[in-house]
Amino acid sequence: MMQRDDSEKNERELAWAGRNGSQRRHGAVRTKQASAAVVELTGMVHDRWLKPASTAAAALAPLVDESFRAHCRVARAAEGRVIIQVDAAALVAGMRQRWVGVVREGMKAVDHRLATGTVVFEYGRSGVEVSLV
Repeated sequence: MMQRDDSEKNERELAWAGRNGSQRRHGAVRTKQASAAVVELTGMVHDRWLKPASTAAAALAPLVDESFRAHCRVARAAEGRVIIQVDAAALVAGMRQRWVGVVREGMKAVDHRLATGTVVFEYGRSGVEVSLV
């Protein structure tokens, strides 16, 4: 009698291990698929937003002074809009008044749509640094 109970127990354990082992394998496959999707999305974000912002920042670098470089970042440059983020809320209005024309002139070298589009100065700390290097 004891022999039979042990064999049933072993069969149940093997069946459980088989079911759970397959779930783990599916989980690993899902993780790989999710990782590939994240890499693909990261590349899309870079191509769509960061690459144009980097190009815009490089075009602005020789045209602006040290205060602009210290406080402003190009957050986005696409679809006829250039978004400049300023790290201090008190400086947003002053930067906008002083630099809108210069930013439009700098964007002529990047894309004609950006030169005639909207230039937005807003509070924030994300984006690409404007530097001479």
